[in-house]
Amino acid sequence: DVSAYIPDDYVSDESVRVNLYRRLSMIKELSQIRLFTEEMQDRFGPVPEEVARLMKITAIRLMGSRRGLDQIVLEGSRLVLYFDEKWIQRFEKPEQLSEKLHSIIGGMPVPAKFGKEKGLSLNLSISSNQRLAFIKNVLQSWD
Repeated sequence: DVSAYIPDDYVSDESVRVNLYRRLSMIKELSQIRLFTEEMQDRFGPVPEEVARLMKITAIRLMGSRRGLDQIVLEGSRLVLYFDEKWIQRFEKPEQLSEKLHSIIGGMPVPAKFGKEKGLSLNLSISSNQRLAFIKNVLQSWD
């Protein structure tokens, strides 16, 4: 499992932590994550690993959203990317969607298959110890 949170011993005031989470959830640009991290360092000192992972996950969430993903689920070695229905509906013809999906799967560094669980999904089996970096690379592969 990936521990990604703001530890109590890093930001002791609960209301401040809640406000930080709220602000983090409203970030819409990757550049804002860097600024947010710098602000945390200025206010609370060097960010612990849990906070660094939280920032990486936020970046992955933004990247996924920009690529038409509604949800990214990592369970052990199983990675499931769920496509947003609105993204799917952007394609006027089924052939256009099919072409886009084939271009996505063609760039995958591991075997992948499409599923219909909770809507259209892409399922991958990964064994990487650097799971967050792997997910980021997968998302970048279909720019």
